[in-house]
Amino acid sequence: MSFLFAADMKPEALLLEIASHRFSEQAVLMAYTPAEAIFTKYSGNMNDRFWIQVEEGRIFSPDGELRWRKIDGEMRTVYLGESPVENTCLQDKSHFLEGLCPRYTKFFLWGKRTDLEPEWIEQQIPRRIQYPIDTRQFHRGRVMLVVEQWVDAFGLPRFVRYHHVMETEGEDGYAAE
Repeated sequence: MSFLFAADMKPEALLLEIASHRFSEQAVLMAYTPAEAIFTKYSGNMNDRFWIQVEEGRIFSPDGELRWRKIDGEMRTVYLGESPVENTCLQDKSHFLEGLCPRYTKFFLWGKRTDLEPEWIEQQIPRRIQYPIDTRQFHRGRVMLVVEQWVDAFGLPRFVRYHHVMETEGEDGYAAE
């Protein structure tokens, strides 16, 4: 059984929510400030200055996703995951999942690994990309984002959460120049 929780809250309350939430060791942080985008393993030790600037973000793992977005000075916050959230100011909205079924989709992310280094290269953008991937299985590997969509009887997604990132086999003929 999965659980859905949501609320609009002040930025300070979101910081407390993040601090009190128990994330798995596999958790990944994706966050956006006006000046930068972060995509890294979540360690729990980001400084307050960083969090104050974040306009939108998510911390996700196969266990669940906590995501937020700034709207009119408040943070619209949603949790969708396998376990109920305890000690939270989020409201239980799990009844909205009734009649929906989870479906998993995979998306390729930018870049191809050119060696067994922890970086990927995309010829269309002038930089090396680092993803929160610990494995080094494929010499010419790619990275995929696995997304869980909660779909209705017509197959339309009603709720979506990022599930995890994974390394997958790439094309043998690819070589970076």
